[in-house]
Amino acid sequence: WEQLTSPDQPLDAPVSVPARPRPLTGNERAFTAMVRNSLFRRVELFARERWDELAALDGRSAWTSERWRE
Repeated sequence: WEQLTSPDQPLDAPVSVPARPRPLTGNERAFTAMVRNSLFRRVELFARERWDELAALDGRSAWTSERWRE
């Protein structure tokens, strides 16, 4: 395919393969901080009784604002 789009390029040219992105858990310290901050945000919203914001964090899960209020 490359030969069709760039006929001047030799056939044996090295193919560059993009590096795989690091997994989310690749940096343990950053992952721990991310989880800690996420949980703190939930505790903070719960303490302030901001049920709608808590439900928005959960997306499509069964935890609606009414369920958080209970």
